[in-house]
Amino acid sequence: MATALLRGDAAFTVEPYQTIRGQVDAGALRLIAASTPKRWPALPGVPTLGESGLPGISYSGWTAFVFPAGTPQPIIDKMHKTLGVVLADEDVKGKLERAGSIASLSAPAELARTIESDIASFRAVALKAGLEAN
Repeated sequence: MATALLRGDAAFTVEPYQTIRGQVDAGALRLIAASTPKRWPALPGVPTLGESGLPGISYSGWTAFVFPAGTPQPIIDKMHKTLGVVLADEDVKGKLERAGSIASLSAPAELARTIESDIASFRAVALKAGLEAN
């Protein structure tokens, strides 16, 4: 969508900041709002959707490590513990923040609840918009 926006084929787009940061930094795209509940630390001058007149609308994307079904729990536990050590490192935190991300770690069960909640939320939005699954 960012390409369509740059060509003039679209009026706006909703994109993860990390994917359009180069175009924003170059002045080719302008951010008008962040979809996060609070102002994004990497973009303190960009208002949230709520601050822009759309209260109650927010979404914070996430990234996850996932494994094939049936992966032994000790492997998942070891990866989770290792990620905790890595994300606690101040250098890693700083690099992620400079890239526009916030370092955080949730338990596998919490990730599963987040995924289920996001699916339900997006399903409700799609139904309200009259969209149907193919």
